[in-house]
Amino acid sequence: MQRVAVYLRISLDQTGEERAVERQRQDAMKLIQEHERDDWVLHDIYQDNSVSASRREKKREHYDRMVRDYEAGRFSIIVCYNLDRLTRQPSQLEEWIERSEKTGLRIVTLTGEADLGDDDGRLFARIKVSVAKAEVERMGARRKRANEQTVAAGRPAPGRRPYGWEKDGVTLREDEAQVVRSIYSAVLSGDSLRALVRDLNAREVPSPQSTPWTAFKLRQVIDRERNYGALLRYGVEQPTSLIQPIVSKDEHEQAQAIIAGRAQPGRKPEKHLLSGLATCAICERRMGAKGLKSRNAGEREPYYVCNSRINRTHESDGKVHPTIRAHILEARVREEVVKAFLYGPAELFPGSDDGGVAEASVRLQEVRKRIGRVEDAIEAGTMQKGRAASRMAGLHREEAAALAVVTEAQARAATGRFADIRRGLFRPGQRVSFESVAGVRQEMGLRYDALSFDQKRDLIWALLEIRVERGYGAKRARLRHLVVTHLNDDYQEEL
Repeated sequence: MQRVAVYLRISLDQTGEERAVERQRQDAMKLIQEHERDDWVLHDIYQDNSVSASRREKKREHYDRMVRDYEAGRFSIIVCYNLDRLTRQPSQLEEWIERSEKTGLRIVTLTGEADLGDDDGRLFARIKVSVAKAEVERMGARRKRANEQTVAAGRPAPGRRPYGWEKDGVTLREDEAQVVRSIYSAVLSGDSLRALVRDLNAREVPSPQSTPWTAFKLRQVIDRERNYGALLRYGVEQPTSLIQPIVSKDEHEQAQAIIAGRAQPGRKPEKHLLSGLATCAICERRMGAKGLKSRNAGEREPYYVCNSRINRTHESDGKVHPTIRAHILEARVREEVVKAFLYGPAELFPGSDDGGVAEASVRLQEVRKRIGRVEDAIEAGTMQKGRAASRMAGLHREEAAALAVVTEAQARAATGRFADIRRGLFRPGQRVSFESVAGVRQEMGLRYDALSFDQKRDLIWALLEIRVERGYGAKRARLRHLVVTHLNDDYQEEL
Protein backbone atom coordinates (compact mmCIF):
# COMPACT_ATOMS: atom_id res chain seq x y z
CA MET A 1 0.00 0.00 0.00
CA GLN A 2 1.32 3.41 -0.98
CA ARG A 3 -0.02 6.40 0.91
CA VAL A 4 -0.64 9.53 -1.18
CA ALA A 5 -0.65 13.16 -0.09
CA VAL A 6 -2.56 15.63 -2.26
CA TYR A 7 -1.35 19.25 -2.27
CA LEU A 8 -3.69 21.96 -3.59
CA ARG A 9 -2.82 25.65 -3.94
CA ILE A 10 -3.84 28.80 -5.76
CA SER A 11 -2.11 32.16 -5.30
CA LEU A 12 -5.20 34.38 -5.28
CA ASP A 13 -8.83 33.46 -4.75
CA GLN A 14 -10.65 36.76 -5.29
CA THR A 15 -14.11 35.36 -4.61
CA GLY A 16 -13.16 33.10 -1.70
CA GLU A 17 -15.31 30.30 -3.15
CA GLU A 18 -12.36 27.90 -3.59
CA ARG A 19 -13.46 26.88 -7.09
CA ALA A 20 -9.92 26.53 -8.46
CA VAL A 21 -8.66 24.31 -5.64
CA GLU A 22 -11.86 22.27 -5.89
CA ARG A 23 -11.06 21.54 -9.55
CA GLN A 24 -7.56 20.52 -8.50
CA ARG A 25 -9.04 18.27 -5.81
CA GLN A 26 -11.38 16.52 -8.26
CA ASP A 27 -8.57 15.85 -10.75
CA ALA A 28 -6.28 14.56 -7.99
CA MET A 29 -8.91 12.16 -6.64
CA LYS A 30 -9.55 10.89 -10.18
CA LEU A 31 -5.82 10.18 -10.59
CA ILE A 32 -5.69 8.26 -7.30
CA GLN A 33 -8.68 6.16 -8.38
CA GLU A 34 -6.92 5.34 -11.65
CA HIS A 35 -3.98 3.98 -9.61
CA GLU A 36 -6.02 1.80 -7.27
CA ARG A 37 -4.42 -1.23 -8.87
CA ASP A 38 -1.04 0.19 -7.76
CA ASP A 39 -2.33 0.25 -4.15
CA TRP A 40 -2.54 4.06 -3.98
CA VAL A 41 -4.47 5.13 -0.86
CA LEU A 42 -5.24 8.73 0.06
CA HIS A 43 -3.45 9.80 3.23
CA ASP A 44 -4.54 13.47 3.49
CA ILE A 45 -5.31 16.59 1.46
CA TYR A 46 -3.22 19.70 2.15
CA GLN A 47 -4.83 22.89 0.86
CA ASP A 48 -3.42 26.44 0.84
CA ASN A 49 -6.09 28.56 -0.80
CA SER A 50 -5.16 32.09 -1.87
CA VAL A 51 -1.56 31.68 -0.67
CA SER A 52 1.44 32.66 -2.80
CA ALA A 53 4.51 30.45 -3.17
CA SER A 54 6.66 33.15 -4.76
CA ARG A 55 8.63 33.97 -1.61
CA ARG A 56 10.36 31.36 0.52
CA GLU A 57 9.68 33.31 3.73
CA LYS A 58 5.95 33.33 3.00
CA LYS A 59 4.31 31.00 5.48
CA ARG A 60 2.19 28.24 3.95
CA GLU A 61 0.49 26.54 6.85
CA HIS A 62 -0.60 23.33 5.15
CA TYR A 63 2.54 23.04 2.99
CA ASP A 64 4.59 23.15 6.20
CA ARG A 65 2.29 20.54 7.76
CA MET A 66 2.80 18.32 4.72
CA VAL A 67 6.58 18.59 5.08
CA ARG A 68 6.35 17.57 8.73
CA ASP A 69 4.11 14.63 7.90
CA TYR A 70 6.53 13.44 5.21
CA GLU A 71 9.47 13.67 7.61
CA ALA A 72 7.39 11.50 9.99
CA GLY A 73 7.05 8.86 7.23
CA ARG A 74 3.28 9.16 6.80
CA PHE A 75 3.23 9.05 2.96
CA SER A 76 5.51 8.26 0.02
CA ILE A 77 3.77 9.99 -2.92
CA ILE A 78 2.76 13.63 -3.47
CA VAL A 79 0.16 14.50 -6.08
CA CYS A 80 -0.18 18.15 -7.16
CA TYR A 81 -1.68 19.90 -10.16
CA ASN A 82 1.70 21.00 -11.49
CA LEU A 83 5.10 21.79 -10.01
CA ASP A 84 4.58 25.52 -9.58
CA ARG A 85 1.57 24.73 -7.36
CA LEU A 86 3.99 22.89 -5.06
CA THR A 87 6.78 25.47 -5.17
CA ARG A 88 8.20 28.32 -7.22
CA GLN A 89 11.49 28.32 -5.33
CA PRO A 90 14.41 26.40 -6.88
CA SER A 91 15.88 25.83 -3.42
CA GLN A 92 12.65 24.19 -2.21
CA LEU A 93 12.55 22.02 -5.34
CA GLU A 94 16.11 20.84 -4.63
CA GLU A 95 15.00 19.83 -1.14
CA TRP A 96 12.23 17.66 -2.63
CA ILE A 97 14.65 16.17 -5.19
CA GLU A 98 17.05 15.29 -2.36
CA ARG A 99 14.23 13.62 -0.45
CA SER A 100 13.26 11.74 -3.60
CA GLU A 101 16.80 10.46 -4.12
CA LYS A 102 17.23 9.42 -0.47
CA THR A 103 13.86 7.84 0.29
CA GLY A 104 12.26 7.16 -3.07
CA LEU A 105 9.60 9.87 -2.71
CA ARG A 106 7.54 10.33 -5.87
CA ILE A 107 6.03 13.68 -6.89
CA VAL A 108 3.41 13.22 -9.58
CA THR A 109 1.76 16.13 -11.38
CA LEU A 110 -1.73 16.02 -12.84
CA THR A 111 -0.51 17.69 -16.05
CA GLY A 112 2.03 14.94 -16.61
CA GLU A 113 4.87 17.45 -16.69
CA ALA A 114 7.45 15.61 -14.64
CA ASP A 115 8.16 12.67 -12.41
CA LEU A 116 11.15 13.11 -10.10
CA GLY A 117 11.77 9.39 -10.21
CA ASP A 118 14.17 9.69 -13.21
CA ASP A 119 16.94 12.00 -14.45
CA ASP A 120 14.91 13.51 -17.29
CA GLY A 121 12.05 14.29 -14.92
CA ARG A 122 14.37 16.04 -12.47
CA LEU A 123 15.98 18.06 -15.26
CA PHE A 124 12.59 19.13 -16.57
CA ALA A 125 11.44 20.02 -13.04
CA ARG A 126 14.48 22.22 -12.45
CA ILE A 127 13.94 24.05 -15.73
CA LYS A 128 10.21 24.42 -15.04
CA VAL A 129 10.69 25.90 -11.55
CA SER A 130 13.49 28.21 -12.72
CA VAL A 131 11.25 29.53 -15.49
CA ALA A 132 8.43 30.01 -12.96
CA LYS A 133 10.82 31.87 -10.64
CA ALA A 134 11.94 34.13 -13.49
CA GLU A 135 8.32 34.85 -14.41
CA VAL A 136 7.57 35.79 -10.79
CA GLU A 137 10.48 38.24 -10.86
CA ARG A 138 9.29 39.73 -14.15
CA MET A 139 5.76 40.05 -12.76
CA GLY A 140 7.17 41.75 -9.67
CA ALA A 141 9.06 44.28 -11.80
CA ARG A 142 5.97 45.01 -13.88
CA ARG A 143 3.85 45.38 -10.75
CA LYS A 144 6.41 47.71 -9.17
CA ARG A 145 6.47 49.92 -12.25
CA ALA A 146 2.66 49.97 -12.39
CA ASN A 147 2.52 50.92 -8.70
CA GLU A 148 4.99 53.76 -9.25
CA GLN A 149 2.83 55.06 -12.08
CA THR A 150 -0.29 54.82 -9.88
CA VAL A 151 1.38 56.69 -7.01
CA ALA A 152 2.68 59.38 -9.38
CA ALA A 153 -0.93 59.99 -10.39
CA GLY A 154 -1.84 60.59 -6.73
CA ARG A 155 -3.46 57.22 -6.01
CA PRO A 156 -2.24 54.62 -3.50
CA ALA A 157 -0.84 51.32 -4.73
CA PRO A 158 -3.31 48.39 -4.62
CA GLY A 159 -3.48 46.50 -1.35
CA ARG A 160 -5.66 45.86 1.68
CA ARG A 161 -8.55 48.29 2.02
CA PRO A 162 -7.58 50.97 4.56
CA TYR A 163 -10.01 51.59 7.42
CA GLY A 164 -12.07 54.67 6.58
CA TRP A 165 -11.84 54.36 2.79
CA GLU A 166 -13.31 52.26 0.02
CA LYS A 167 -11.28 49.64 -1.85
CA ASP A 168 -9.74 52.29 -4.12
CA GLY A 169 -8.05 53.83 -1.07
CA VAL A 170 -9.19 57.28 -2.18
CA THR A 171 -12.95 57.54 -1.60
CA LEU A 172 -14.15 57.81 2.01
CA ARG A 173 -16.35 55.13 3.54
CA GLU A 174 -18.37 57.56 5.60
CA ASP A 175 -19.40 55.32 8.53
CA GLU A 176 -15.78 54.34 9.24
CA ALA A 177 -14.51 57.87 8.54
CA GLN A 178 -16.91 59.15 11.19
CA VAL A 179 -15.42 56.70 13.70
CA VAL A 180 -11.93 58.05 12.94
CA ARG A 181 -13.16 61.64 13.34
CA SER A 182 -14.70 60.77 16.71
CA ILE A 183 -11.39 59.23 17.81
CA TYR A 184 -9.51 62.42 16.95
CA SER A 185 -12.16 64.54 18.65
CA ALA A 186 -11.89 62.47 21.82
CA VAL A 187 -8.07 62.68 21.86
CA LEU A 188 -8.18 66.45 21.35
CA SER A 189 -10.72 66.64 24.19
CA GLY A 190 -8.33 64.91 26.58
CA ASP A 191 -9.40 61.26 26.45
CA SER A 192 -6.68 58.64 26.75
CA LEU A 193 -6.30 55.73 24.35
CA ARG A 194 -7.36 53.35 27.11
CA ALA A 195 -10.59 55.28 27.70
CA LEU A 196 -11.25 55.32 23.96
CA VAL A 197 -10.73 51.55 23.70
CA ARG A 198 -13.25 50.97 26.49
CA ASP A 199 -15.79 53.28 24.85
CA LEU A 200 -15.43 51.83 21.34
CA ASN A 201 -15.73 48.26 22.58
CA ALA A 202 -18.69 49.12 24.83
CA ARG A 203 -20.50 50.60 21.81
CA GLU A 204 -19.43 47.58 19.71
CA VAL A 205 -17.86 49.80 17.05
CA PRO A 206 -16.12 47.52 14.49
CA SER A 207 -12.32 47.75 14.37
CA PRO A 208 -10.27 47.47 11.14
CA GLN A 209 -10.12 43.66 11.57
CA SER A 210 -13.64 43.40 13.02
CA THR A 211 -12.11 42.30 16.33
CA PRO A 212 -12.16 44.16 19.67
CA TRP A 213 -10.24 47.43 19.75
CA THR A 214 -6.90 47.58 21.55
CA ALA A 215 -4.64 50.54 22.31
CA PHE A 216 -2.22 49.21 19.67
CA LYS A 217 -4.91 49.09 16.95
CA LEU A 218 -6.12 52.53 17.95
CA ARG A 219 -2.63 53.98 17.75
CA GLN A 220 -2.17 52.41 14.30
CA VAL A 221 -5.31 54.21 13.08
CA ILE A 222 -4.31 57.56 14.60
CA ASP A 223 -0.71 57.43 13.37
CA ARG A 224 -1.61 57.19 9.66
CA GLU A 225 -0.61 60.21 7.59
CA ARG A 226 -3.32 59.28 5.10
CA ASN A 227 -5.84 60.49 7.70
CA TYR A 228 -5.15 64.06 6.53
CA GLY A 229 -4.93 63.00 2.87
CA ALA A 230 -1.19 62.39 2.56
CA LEU A 231 0.05 59.73 0.15
CA LEU A 232 3.27 58.02 1.21
CA ARG A 233 5.64 55.86 -0.84
CA TYR A 234 8.42 54.12 1.10
CA GLY A 235 7.80 56.55 3.97
CA VAL A 236 8.12 59.67 1.80
CA GLU A 237 5.13 61.97 1.37
CA GLN A 238 4.28 62.39 -2.31
CA PRO A 239 3.61 65.80 -3.89
CA THR A 240 0.30 64.68 -5.43
CA SER A 241 -2.50 62.92 -3.55
CA LEU A 242 -6.11 62.24 -4.45
CA ILE A 243 -6.86 60.66 -1.06
CA GLN A 244 -9.89 62.30 0.54
CA PRO A 245 -8.86 63.49 4.04
CA ILE A 246 -10.75 62.56 7.19
CA VAL A 247 -9.20 65.25 9.41
CA SER A 248 -6.98 68.27 8.83
CA LYS A 249 -3.20 68.09 9.09
CA ASP A 250 -3.32 70.42 12.13
CA GLU A 251 -5.75 68.10 13.91
CA HIS A 252 -3.53 65.12 13.13
CA GLU A 253 -0.39 66.80 14.44
CA GLN A 254 -2.16 68.08 17.55
CA ALA A 255 -3.47 64.58 18.34
CA GLN A 256 0.02 63.13 17.87
CA ALA A 257 1.48 65.77 20.19
CA ILE A 258 -1.16 65.15 22.87
CA ILE A 259 -0.56 61.40 22.84
CA ALA A 260 3.20 61.91 23.00
CA GLY A 261 2.74 64.43 25.80
CA ARG A 262 0.69 62.03 27.89
CA ALA A 263 3.25 59.24 27.50
CA GLN A 264 5.66 59.09 30.43
CA PRO A 265 8.41 56.52 29.86
CA GLY A 266 8.53 53.82 32.54
CA ARG A 267 5.18 54.77 34.05
CA LYS A 268 2.13 52.57 33.74
CA PRO A 269 -1.28 54.24 33.26
CA GLU A 270 -3.42 54.44 36.39
CA LYS A 271 -6.28 51.96 36.72
CA HIS A 272 -8.07 53.58 39.67
CA LEU A 273 -9.55 57.06 39.67
CA LEU A 274 -7.69 58.60 42.61
CA SER A 275 -4.37 56.72 42.45
CA GLY A 276 -1.63 59.33 42.69
CA LEU A 277 -4.16 62.13 43.40
CA ALA A 278 -4.85 61.33 47.06
CA THR A 279 -2.14 61.96 49.67
CA CYS A 280 -1.40 60.23 52.98
CA ALA A 281 -1.72 62.78 55.80
CA ILE A 282 0.87 60.91 57.89
CA CYS A 283 3.85 60.88 55.51
CA GLU A 284 2.70 63.06 52.58
CA ARG A 285 3.28 60.25 50.11
CA ARG A 286 0.84 59.60 47.28
CA MET A 287 -1.75 56.90 47.75
CA GLY A 288 -2.40 54.04 45.36
CA ALA A 289 -5.01 51.30 45.03
CA LYS A 290 -4.66 47.83 46.49
CA GLY A 291 -7.06 44.95 46.98
CA LEU A 292 -7.64 44.24 50.68
CA LYS A 293 -10.01 41.97 52.54
CA SER A 294 -12.84 43.78 54.28
CA ARG A 295 -13.64 42.83 57.87
CA ASN A 296 -17.24 41.88 57.20
CA ALA A 297 -17.40 40.36 53.73
CA GLY A 298 -13.98 38.71 53.85
CA GLU A 299 -13.55 39.30 50.11
CA ARG A 300 -10.99 41.55 48.51
CA GLU A 301 -12.13 44.98 47.41
CA PRO A 302 -10.17 48.04 46.26
CA TYR A 303 -8.80 50.38 48.93
CA TYR A 304 -6.66 53.48 48.62
CA VAL A 305 -3.57 52.95 50.74
CA CYS A 306 -0.36 54.86 51.35
CA ASN A 307 2.43 53.99 48.93
CA SER A 308 4.57 53.06 51.93
CA ARG A 309 2.43 49.91 52.12
CA ILE A 310 2.51 49.28 48.36
CA ASN A 311 6.17 50.04 47.69
CA ARG A 312 8.14 48.13 50.30
CA THR A 313 11.36 49.92 49.31
CA HIS A 314 10.32 52.83 51.58
CA GLU A 315 11.75 52.65 55.09
CA SER A 316 9.16 51.88 57.75
CA ASP A 317 8.58 54.81 60.10
CA GLY A 318 6.73 52.69 62.65
CA LYS A 319 3.51 54.64 62.13
CA VAL A 320 0.08 53.39 61.13
CA HIS A 321 -0.83 54.89 57.76
CA PRO A 322 -4.43 55.40 56.63
CA THR A 323 -6.48 53.28 54.27
CA ILE A 324 -9.93 54.00 52.89
CA ARG A 325 -12.35 52.05 50.73
CA ALA A 326 -12.17 53.22 47.13
CA HIS A 327 -15.92 53.69 46.71
CA ILE A 328 -16.15 55.82 49.87
CA LEU A 329 -13.39 58.22 48.81
CA GLU A 330 -14.58 58.40 45.19
CA ALA A 331 -18.15 59.20 46.29
CA ARG A 332 -16.86 61.97 48.56
CA VAL A 333 -14.77 63.43 45.73
CA ARG A 334 -17.75 63.31 43.37
CA GLU A 335 -19.83 65.24 45.87
CA GLU A 336 -17.21 67.98 46.23
CA VAL A 337 -16.67 68.34 42.47
CA VAL A 338 -20.40 68.82 41.92
CA LYS A 339 -20.51 71.27 44.84
CA ALA A 340 -17.69 73.32 43.30
CA PHE A 341 -19.57 73.82 40.05
CA LEU A 342 -22.87 74.36 41.80
CA TYR A 343 -21.68 77.08 44.17
CA GLY A 344 -18.61 78.48 42.45
CA PRO A 345 -18.88 81.90 40.74
CA ALA A 346 -19.18 81.69 36.96
CA GLU A 347 -16.05 83.81 36.42
CA LEU A 348 -13.90 81.06 37.95
CA PHE A 349 -14.78 78.77 35.03
CA PRO A 350 -14.09 80.62 31.78
CA GLY A 351 -15.58 77.99 29.49
CA SER A 352 -14.43 75.24 27.24
CA ASP A 353 -11.60 75.27 24.78
CA ASP A 354 -8.71 72.86 24.54
CA GLY A 355 -7.02 74.77 27.39
CA GLY A 356 -3.88 75.09 25.26
CA VAL A 357 -3.32 71.31 25.45
CA ALA A 358 -2.26 70.96 21.82
CA GLU A 359 0.28 73.80 21.93
CA ALA A 360 1.71 72.64 25.26
CA SER A 361 1.94 69.06 24.02
CA VAL A 362 3.77 70.15 20.87
CA ARG A 363 6.29 71.99 23.07
CA LEU A 364 6.77 68.90 25.26
CA GLN A 365 7.25 66.71 22.19
CA GLU A 366 9.90 69.07 20.84
CA VAL A 367 11.82 68.93 24.12
CA ARG A 368 11.70 65.12 24.14
CA LYS A 369 12.97 65.01 20.56
CA ARG A 370 15.94 67.15 21.61
CA ILE A 371 16.59 64.76 24.49
CA GLY A 372 16.56 61.90 21.99
CA ARG A 373 19.09 63.66 19.76
CA VAL A 374 21.44 64.22 22.69
CA GLU A 375 21.11 60.55 23.71
CA ASP A 376 21.97 59.54 20.12
CA ALA A 377 25.02 61.81 20.20
CA ILE A 378 26.16 60.27 23.51
CA GLU A 379 25.77 56.76 22.10
CA ALA A 380 27.65 57.70 18.92
CA GLY A 381 30.44 59.33 20.96
CA THR A 382 30.13 62.68 19.16
CA MET A 383 29.46 64.71 22.33
CA GLN A 384 31.77 65.04 25.33
CA LYS A 385 30.46 63.51 28.56
CA GLY A 386 30.67 66.72 30.59
CA ARG A 387 28.85 68.74 27.97
CA ALA A 388 26.30 65.96 27.45
CA ALA A 389 25.54 65.73 31.18
CA SER A 390 25.04 69.48 31.43
CA ARG A 391 22.88 69.51 28.31
CA MET A 392 20.73 66.60 29.52
CA ALA A 393 20.20 68.21 32.93
CA GLY A 394 18.94 71.38 31.28
CA LEU A 395 16.68 69.44 28.90
CA HIS A 396 15.20 67.38 31.73
CA ARG A 397 14.36 70.62 33.56
CA GLU A 398 12.68 71.86 30.38
CA GLU A 399 10.81 68.56 30.07
CA ALA A 400 9.53 68.79 33.65
CA ALA A 401 8.39 72.39 33.09
CA ALA A 402 6.71 71.50 29.77
CA LEU A 403 4.99 68.49 31.37
CA ALA A 404 3.65 70.73 34.13
CA VAL A 405 2.25 73.12 31.50
CA VAL A 406 0.58 70.19 29.71
CA THR A 407 -0.97 68.97 32.97
CA GLU A 408 -2.30 72.45 33.79
CA ALA A 409 -3.67 72.83 30.26
CA GLN A 410 -5.45 69.49 30.53
CA ALA A 411 -6.97 70.60 33.82
CA ARG A 412 -8.16 73.89 32.28
CA ALA A 413 -9.73 71.98 29.42
CA ALA A 414 -11.46 69.64 31.88
CA THR A 415 -12.93 72.44 34.02
CA GLY A 416 -13.97 74.29 30.88
CA ARG A 417 -15.92 71.33 29.57
CA PHE A 418 -17.72 70.88 32.88
CA ALA A 419 -18.39 74.63 33.10
CA ASP A 420 -20.31 74.40 29.83
CA ILE A 421 -22.57 71.84 31.47
CA ARG A 422 -23.10 74.23 34.36
CA ARG A 423 -24.06 77.10 32.06
CA GLY A 424 -26.46 74.84 30.22
CA LEU A 425 -28.28 74.12 33.49
CA PHE A 426 -28.25 77.67 34.89
CA ARG A 427 -29.46 80.52 32.70
CA PRO A 428 -28.24 84.06 33.52
CA GLY A 429 -30.64 85.89 35.84
CA GLN A 430 -32.65 82.75 36.53
CA ARG A 431 -34.29 82.53 39.97
CA VAL A 432 -33.55 79.14 41.40
CA SER A 433 -35.68 77.41 44.02
CA PHE A 434 -34.38 74.88 46.52
CA GLU A 435 -36.13 72.10 44.63
CA SER A 436 -34.57 73.13 41.33
CA VAL A 437 -31.09 73.27 42.91
CA ALA A 438 -31.56 69.70 44.07
CA GLY A 439 -32.52 68.67 40.54
CA VAL A 440 -29.58 70.52 39.00
CA ARG A 441 -27.23 68.97 41.54
CA GLN A 442 -28.45 65.51 40.61
CA GLU A 443 -28.10 66.30 36.90
CA MET A 444 -24.55 67.59 37.36
CA GLY A 445 -23.69 64.38 39.19
CA LEU A 446 -24.95 62.39 36.21
CA ARG A 447 -22.95 64.58 33.83
CA TYR A 448 -19.86 64.00 35.97
CA ASP A 449 -20.46 60.25 35.83
CA ALA A 450 -20.61 60.46 32.02
CA LEU A 451 -17.09 61.95 31.78
CA SER A 452 -14.29 59.63 30.73
CA PHE A 453 -11.81 58.25 33.27
CA ASP A 454 -9.07 60.70 32.24
CA GLN A 455 -11.41 63.69 32.10
CA LYS A 456 -12.46 62.96 35.68
CA ARG A 457 -8.83 62.73 36.81
CA ASP A 458 -7.94 66.02 35.10
CA LEU A 459 -10.96 67.68 36.66
CA ILE A 460 -10.22 66.40 40.17
CA TRP A 461 -6.56 67.41 39.89
CA ALA A 462 -7.61 70.96 38.97
CA LEU A 463 -10.27 71.39 41.65
CA LEU A 464 -9.25 69.47 44.75
CA GLU A 465 -6.43 68.60 47.10
CA ILE A 466 -7.13 65.22 48.68
CA ARG A 467 -5.59 64.16 52.01
CA VAL A 468 -6.57 61.03 53.90
CA GLU A 469 -6.14 60.82 57.65
CA ARG A 470 -6.51 57.93 60.04
CA GLY A 471 -10.03 57.28 61.22
CA TYR A 472 -13.31 55.84 60.03
CA GLY A 473 -15.85 56.67 57.34
CA ALA A 474 -15.79 59.43 54.77
CA LYS A 475 -14.80 62.13 57.27
CA ARG A 476 -11.18 60.96 57.33
CA ALA A 477 -10.90 62.32 53.76
CA ARG A 478 -9.90 65.98 54.00
CA LEU A 479 -10.73 67.67 50.71
CA ARG A 480 -9.54 71.19 50.05
CA HIS A 481 -10.93 73.23 47.16
CA LEU A 482 -8.25 74.86 45.00
CA VAL A 483 -10.55 76.97 42.79
CA VAL A 484 -13.78 77.55 44.73
CA THR A 485 -11.89 78.33 47.93
CA HIS A 486 -14.88 79.75 49.85
CA LEU A 487 -16.13 76.19 50.27
CA ASN A 488 -13.15 75.38 52.51
CA ASP A 489 -13.76 75.28 56.28
CA ASP A 490 -10.88 77.68 57.00
CA TYR A 491 -11.92 80.23 54.36
CA GLN A 492 -11.73 83.85 55.47
CA GLU A 493 -13.11 86.49 53.15
CA GLU A 494 -10.71 89.31 52.48
CA LEU A 495 -11.93 92.70 53.67
